Amino acid sequence: MALVFFNELSVYPLCLNINEARTRLSEYADILLKMKSNIPNVEIRYQYRLHYTNIIEGFSIGQICLFLTNEARKNHNGFDVNKFQYLLMSQHDPYIKEDELPESERNDYQSINVFLNKNTDNSPKAEGFKAAYFCQSICVGFNSEPLWKNHIHSIIIEDDTGTRKTDTAICVSKGNHLYTPEYVEWINKNAKIELITSTIPTHKKLKGYSNAVGKHHGKDILYAHALKLIQSPYVDEIITSTAYGSPSEKDYIARIEADGIIRIMLVWENPKVSMLIKTTGRNLNETKAIADILRKQFAG
Repeated sequence: MALVFFNELSVYPLCLNINEARTRLSEYADILLKMKSNIPNVEIRYQYRLHYTNIIEGFSIGQICLFLTNEARKNHNGFDVNKFQYLLMSQHDPYIKEDELPESERNDYQSINVFLNKNTDNSPKAEGFKAAYFCQSICVGFNSEPLWKNHIHSIIIEDDTGTRKTDTAICVSKGNHLYTPEYVEWINKNAKIELITSTIPTHKKLKGYSNAVGKHHGKDILYAHALKLIQSPYVDEIITSTAYGSPSEKDYIARIEADGIIRIMLVWENPKVSMLIKTTGRNLNETKAIADILRKQFAG
């Protein structure tokens, strides 16, 4: 299981009205859903139950989510209904459960304090960052103020003797943070490989490909190979043909992307023709595993 910790400092400042709350919660829920799609074994941990945390003065996140869910139902917006319901169902607390750590590590955890380094006289205690630091993980939080527009933050770690040192920590607060090198690196270290199969009918995996492949030579050769690839349960789509391979390129799998994109190259052809395909890989680890399967099945 990959643990991610809520940045409790991002709760403030509170929203002034329902529109601000809708925007803040919607962006946060989108991040959680995307994170879950990247790394299915992720679990978001909170210091306290998020349901009871205020987001507007006098109104809790649970109350506002219930209002937004009912509003979405009236507007027949099923996506928002699922989104706000997921936000409330995906809660786990506390940050670190007592039985999850051996006694020696529990003492180590309790003996340190972590502060958000604002380079001012006010460096608040940061319990979410403390849990993330101790578990070598990351935080996730609301985009509640300009501070959280950046995803890398300076923290201060203080031990039980008062000795301090600084480090950096990640907090995902905006959708574009999910595409930063630091977040992608964290996924690659923590993502458990759980391959899923395509739900797209085989005959639809070539949709839009026939015209795109005509932009390059080797159309018939590529099309014949594409017909084989779409039989794989891990291939979602044949996207397009790409440029010829260079003499130095010798691998059937020419490129692998974290979002499931693979460049396939028919290295045994002269010239070497290639195409882009979309697989069911949700992160780099899964896409690499699918690439290995395709190589064994279809290379040569």
